[in-house]
Amino acid sequence: MKKLFFAVVLTIVSIVINAQPKNETISKIAESSLEYYGNIYRTIHSNPELSLCEKETSAMVAKEMKRMGLEVHEGFGGYGVVGIFKNGDGPVVLLRADMDALPIKEATGLPFASTKMCDVNGVQTPAFHACGHDVHTTVMLGTVNALVSLKKGWKGTLIALAEPAEEVGKGAHGIIDAGLFTKFPIPDYVLAYHVFPDSEVGSVEYSKGPAMAGVKDYDITFKGKGAHGAYPHEGIDPIVMAANAVLEYQTIVSRSVKAFEPAVVTVGAFNSGSRPNIINEKAYLKITARFFNEEVGNLIDRRIREITNAVAKAAGATDDMMPEIEMISPLPPVINNSELVDKVVVSMKNILGEANVHENNSPSMAAEDFSLYRTASPKVQAAMFSLGVSPKGKHTTALHSPTFKPEFDGAYITGVQAMTRAIIDLMVSK
Repeated sequence: MKKLFFAVVLTIVSIVINAQPKNETISKIAESSLEYYGNIYRTIHSNPELSLCEKETSAMVAKEMKRMGLEVHEGFGGYGVVGIFKNGDGPVVLLRADMDALPIKEATGLPFASTKMCDVNGVQTPAFHACGHDVHTTVMLGTVNALVSLKKGWKGTLIALAEPAEEVGKGAHGIIDAGLFTKFPIPDYVLAYHVFPDSEVGSVEYSKGPAMAGVKDYDITFKGKGAHGAYPHEGIDPIVMAANAVLEYQTIVSRSVKAFEPAVVTVGAFNSGSRPNIINEKAYLKITARFFNEEVGNLIDRRIREITNAVAKAAGATDDMMPEIEMISPLPPVINNSELVDKVVVSMKNILGEANVHENNSPSMAAEDFSLYRTASPKVQAAMFSLGVSPKGKHTTALHSPTFKPEFDGAYITGVQAMTRAIIDLMVSK
């Protein structure tokens, strides 16, 4: 009886394994879809839309999802698009991509380079996909296409999410507030790519645990008392207040944060005044703080507030003149689930080869609102992977550069192959 039992089990396992799509099949789908999705990539690249303005990109993504047979929900959390593909009982996997561009003038020289100008508060501003969100969106659509094509080889629910406004830290907030985790099945797994110019096309990198920093941005307004520049004693100078605060902020990391805890505090903007002989009434600072430990983030927040208010009081500001401190769209760090990473890495190495999937032990101080999907539900396991986009033997320019030029064709094929294999394996393993 035992031998019969084990024989039956082995037969069932063999049937399940053989029913799963083979690597060669996945690769053929990725390669054969390149021309179609390459055209979509070039269309998105040529027509970038800034954060909170992704109307046309959103409509294109929704159209593609409908064409593939997904149940599509548009205008979700702004211009977000949620596509649902139910394929029997099984795990729920969410695949996320972001759609928004940056206010940068493109200088790549590509024949399909962006010449788009977007209206920002009445000002015509250039737009460019300098962070690779056009790649993210297209690879996500190509992966969904592969998974739908191979639906007989897996069971479960696929959620395809096209997120707006990632660059301003509002996309995931809006998507979650709109009911991502209440109106749709809660995902077991959440996956995403980010393009990575430090790696060659054809490769994927992964991190276990901390991958990208948490962020707290601040708009700070110092209030003073206006006066003639020749009679400074008659006023209270907010520029001096702000200048002193800038210097004191530099002591937060060096003197308040433990030496072995990574952290950054940067003052990125300082604005005040109009003429040399006028003491203005206000001065404005913009600050970003980065961290991997939430306690460190809270410490930095406390010290910024203490320093800001103490500097104002020392300059003679009264209680009604205390600075305004506004925190902008804070985000927790991206902490990849190690168990999920281990599973996905096995799948990616299976289809790409051991040499093309690398571990990255140097977390980035850049931030990503992908981190919010991990914190929204204790059920969710989330991980973001880095997709190589530099030509073989070369290094494309950095993200957010006007000359950022990813090698799309190879990145698309690699990204679709690896993510399709990983999601199918997740669907059949649980």
